[in-house]
Amino acid sequence: MENRRGFLKKIALGASALALPAGALAVDDKTAAAAVAASPGGATSNLITYLARGNVALSIILTAIASVAVILTLPLWFDIG
Repeated sequence: MENRRGFLKKIALGASALALPAGALAVDDKTAAAAVAASPGGATSNLITYLARGNVALSIILTAIASVAVILTLPLWFDIG
């Protein structure tokens, strides 16, 4: 069961870190900005997960990983690193 959880965490992190930006690149700038703005982040995504009776611990872990990943990847997106 632990191996399955690790796999699911990798899938969820990959989807949140790669799928949304890749989908946003496939459309025009206005649609991409709207898609990113409509995606809940941080405490909002954790609340939605709780209300939907989802795996809140996984949601919190992914929020923490995404917050740290932003610090490392933001300079790459804007070429300021």
